[in-house]
Amino acid sequence: MLILGCAANPQPGQSAGAPYLVQGTVVDSNTARPLAGSMVVVGRRTRWTLTCPSSFLRVLADSAGHFVVSLPGPGRYCVWAMFIGYRPDTVRLQMPRDSGHVVALALPRHPMSIQHVE
Repeated sequence: MLILGCAANPQPGQSAGAPYLVQGTVVDSNTARPLAGSMVVVGRRTRWTLTCPSSFLRVLADSAGHFVVSLPGPGRYCVWAMFIGYRPDTVRLQMPRDSGHVVALALPRHPMSIQHVE
């Protein structure tokens, strides 16, 4: 499960020109345990496509599965959470429309076999 909180309004001590934030927690959908070290990727999107992958923002979830990403400004974004052995999941955000909106996504387990190397 991926739980996201988006903040576009200035928080105490934050200036009006401060970037938009996406924050959340990545957890296993079956056990609700945090998935520490999960990769979280955020990219701008147009109506039909995403921007160049080199412009994506990437962070790792901490030991509690928590992450925070500063967005460069208003617009449409996709947020992915990925972890080995799990199916990635995605949420779409429109900033500032989704400011303060909380989204929950599940990261279901997806076992995979890996061939041995000789």
